[in-house]
Amino acid sequence: MIDLDDVDKKILTILHREGRLSNVALAERINLSPTPCLKRVKRLESNGVIAYYSAVTQPEKLGLGVSALALIELEKNTADWAREFEASAKEISEITDCYVTTGKHDYILKVYADSLPAYEMITKEKLGGLPHVSSIETIIILNQVISNGALPLPS
Repeated sequence: MIDLDDVDKKILTILHREGRLSNVALAERINLSPTPCLKRVKRLESNGVIAYYSAVTQPEKLGLGVSALALIELEKNTADWAREFEASAKEISEITDCYVTTGKHDYILKVYADSLPAYEMITKEKLGGLPHVSSIETIIILNQVISNGALPLPS
């Protein structure tokens, strides 16, 4: 963990909301000149605090009307089988997130499709074909209430 001072926290708070903000505009917002501001941002990037920059897209605007969580159980959760499952899951474009979990399910996958019949096809032809899967349980997401992408910063 890297120590963050108040200026670093202000930078991160602003970049969480406005990742494309220019360095000059960011420097103005935090009352710092552009050169020291850029040095701080570069330090946050090089230390891995800022991992990457990304555009947030709206699934429905892309025709993806169904989002689901697929809860996956493996036949046996060994390191080799987990590696095989994870490598294969990375090849399925409809999976946007994959989490290793504790409890009954070994993985939770976030999956997008354009319709319920399309999701059914993805489940049967793609998720069901992943190596070592013993069961798939689906939770259809009706509405996303919170999605701000901002992590809570340490106090």
